[in-house]
Amino acid sequence: MNINELMIQAINFHKSGYIKKAKEIYEQIIDIDHKNAHAVHYLGLCNMASGNLDKAIDLMQYSINLSSCRIPEFYSNLGMAYKESSQISLALENFQKAALLMPDKAEPHFNMGALYHRNGDLDLAVEKYEKALSLKKNYYEVHINLANISQKQGFIDKAIYHNNEALKMNPDSYEAQSNLLYALNYKHDLSPYELFKSHERWGDKYSHLINNKQFNNIKDPDRKLNIGYVSPDFKTHSVAFFFQNIISNHDQNNYKIYCYADVLISDPITEYIKEKSNVWKKICDLTDQELIDEIKKDKIDILIDLAGHSSKNRLLAFAQKTAPIQITYLGYPNTSGLKAIDYRISDKWADPNYLNDLCIEKIIRIPTGFLSYNPPEKSPVIEILPAINNSYVTFGSCNNLPKINDKVIDIWSKILINVKKSRLILKTKAFNSKKVQDRFLKKFNDKGISKQRIDLVAFKDTIYNHLTFYNKIDIALDTFPYNGTTTTCEALWMGVPVVCLKGDRHASRVSLSILSSLGLDDLAADSYDTYISMANDLANNLSKLSLIRKKLRNHLINSSLCDGKSFTQALEYLYRKVWKKFCEKLP
Repeated sequence: MNINELMIQAINFHKSGYIKKAKEIYEQIIDIDHKNAHAVHYLGLCNMASGNLDKAIDLMQYSINLSSCRIPEFYSNLGMAYKESSQISLALENFQKAALLMPDKAEPHFNMGALYHRNGDLDLAVEKYEKALSLKKNYYEVHINLANISQKQGFIDKAIYHNNEALKMNPDSYEAQSNLLYALNYKHDLSPYELFKSHERWGDKYSHLINNKQFNNIKDPDRKLNIGYVSPDFKTHSVAFFFQNIISNHDQNNYKIYCYADVLISDPITEYIKEKSNVWKKICDLTDQELIDEIKKDKIDILIDLAGHSSKNRLLAFAQKTAPIQITYLGYPNTSGLKAIDYRISDKWADPNYLNDLCIEKIIRIPTGFLSYNPPEKSPVIEILPAINNSYVTFGSCNNLPKINDKVIDIWSKILINVKKSRLILKTKAFNSKKVQDRFLKKFNDKGISKQRIDLVAFKDTIYNHLTFYNKIDIALDTFPYNGTTTTCEALWMGVPVVCLKGDRHASRVSLSILSSLGLDDLAADSYDTYISMANDLANNLSKLSLIRKKLRNHLINSSLCDGKSFTQALEYLYRKVWKKFCEKLP
């Protein structure tokens, strides 16, 4: 086979996502012709996909030198490598070079948009994405990214529009399909049944992939089990904050733990989870089929999805019924929609029995609550109640912006009107945009709340500094129908009571679950009016607030919510129970 034939074969593997196979052939070509600029460059792309960013940058820079700087795509790809390694100025420099070499092409502008997007400069990102769309009308990836930004900035209807536009251009876009389902969870005017049907219809598209799979796992109900967790969030992420207690407390005598990590760049939490797992496999450069092959080779007995329809999920691997028992848990507040997933883990508060019919999977429940919170080791001291020094009460929320819908703003405004001189602090990443700030201030102003009573703060802190921010808040107000999870736990950890509303779906009952596991379900309201009066009553009782502030952290430490060992034992009990049930059904 000559070099041209090898190159075609390698590129085909590369385009199909078989990175390791493509990498081997590129290396073979370079052994024959070490000055083959394209093979060197594409080998750099393979290394970028595998997370070897320094090597990727070296190879791409060398390929540019070999090609005498004439190939604009080389600059675009080098810019992507710099972007992934967080070298923002070098990434932008290379994208700009590519744009100069191909002024009529949309891709450099798309890449600059992705760079600004990653860096949190969302207004600039939108500008570049729209420029890319003007140059390439059917650029469906632009609509996917615009949907992502719209969601982050709280424009849920706009996010849904862009995902639908992407699907018009590419009906098979799995990313747009999955992103659309995620966005629907934020719709306060969408019923739980309508939301369920959307997931069910999506899952039906992939039901044919199950294909009556047979497994040769040893059918012994009491043997040591191979447990596999699949996640893109084994890093500094809310999922990992709740997973750490699990990975730290698994019974190594009865369970062998495999972590399949779709994580490009490691951080200290990544390394912690890696150290605690029995087998760690990086899967960011694997296709779904390659991931399936790895899982089957490892003879996983129970495979757990920790992402649902969140970013970089691997639900299509689960859709093919990769393990005898498949479970979805933690990373998504709804059914996956897949018949190939057997169970979904929850509890009696987040998913009471009447919600069973709104879940494709069978719900299995942990009696003490479906979450186990692991507070940061280094946490700030809880300071005196702010209202004592301020002479006014400060309400606050650090939830993501799409959770703060028009109904939430309406209810919060009524609370502010009732509690004279009170203020509201909102902290979220999207407030680094002046346009987004102005839009939200106007929404409150339309409800009779002047901008002088609202503080909008962009989130760009370390975890320690972020927790310190709660020392400015007297009472936390939860969002609905999509509750906080990490934010609820963080507020409680910092001595701040959280007022929540009991809703009609899992996403709107998570804070109820957290509060109930602490015996604080009296902070969960049954109606909008009760929510308002509950916040008002707390605001008018500073002595009670001060007492709560003093006792809450210690109460949390001694609760089931922070008892990682007991929680993991309860989780393992469920694993063993469903495994035994599986064994009983087999000949």
